[in-house]
Amino acid sequence: MKWSIVFIFIFFSTLSYTKNKNNSLLNNKCDKKYRKYYNNLYFQDMVPFSGPIGELESIILNMRKLTDNDKYIIFKNLYCATSVTTFSISGTIFNNELLKYLPDLKKLKRINIILSNINKIGLSYISNVETLEELDLSINNLNDEAFKNIYNLKKLRYLDLKFSPLITSNVIKYLIRLHKLEELILAFTGVTDQDLLKFKYNKNLKKLVLLNCNVSKEIISRLKQIHPNKKLIVSFGKVSKKSSTYQVYKNVIKNMKKFGLKY
Repeated sequence: MKWSIVFIFIFFSTLSYTKNKNNSLLNNKCDKKYRKYYNNLYFQDMVPFSGPIGELESIILNMRKLTDNDKYIIFKNLYCATSVTTFSISGTIFNNELLKYLPDLKKLKRINIILSNINKIGLSYISNVETLEELDLSINNLNDEAFKNIYNLKKLRYLDLKFSPLITSNVIKYLIRLHKLEELILAFTGVTDQDLLKFKYNKNLKKLVLLNCNVSKEIISRLKQIHPNKKLIVSFGKVSKKSSTYQVYKNVIKNMKKFGLKY
C-alpha cells in the first residue's frame, strides 16, 4: 500500500513536470515567433507590448506596417496568445482568409473590425468564435446575407453595425436569433419599418439605436409595447446637419470613399 502511494505521487509529479515543461517550451517557441512583431501588435500611439506572448490581453494590429507574410505568420500563430480577450483591426485592407485563425483565441470576447474590407467570408470565420460577447463591425460594406451564420455567436451581447449602407431590414431575420443580445446599433443603415417588430424575440435587448434610419414613430411605439423588456430604449430620428454626429457621418463617408467602400 505504501509503495502504491509513493508510485502514484511520483507519477503525478512527473506528469505535472512534463506538462509545465511542455507549456514552457510552447511559450518560448511562441515568443521567438512573435518577438519581431511585438511593436506591430499595437497602433503607433500605444505602448508596444514587450512581455511573453502568453500574457498579451489585447491585439490591436497595425496592419499598414506589416507585409503580407508578416500578417500570415501573426494570424497563423494566434494560438500562442492564450490570454487575448480583445482583437482589433481598423482602417486597413486585409485578406479575409486570415480571420479563419481567430477561433484559436480561446478567451476572445471582443472583436473590432472597423473601416475595412471585411466580407461574408471573414464574418463566417468570426461566427465560429464561440466565446465572443462584443462585436463592432461599423463602417463596412457587409450586406444582409453575410450575417446568416451569426446565430452561432450564442454569447453575443453587443453588436455595432452603424454606417453600413448595404444593410437593410432583411438582416433582422438573422439578428433575432441572437438571444443574448442586449445592445444593437443600426444607426445610418438602410433599416426601415419592415420586420422591425420581430425584435420582440430578442427578449434580452435593452438598447436599440436606429438614428438616421427610415423608421416611423408609430412602429417604434408598437415595438416598445409588445417587447418583453418594458424598459427597452430605442433611439431614432434624423440627425441634424449641425450636430457633431452629422460631422462624424461626413468624415465616415469621406474615409469610406478613400478605402473604395460604397456609401
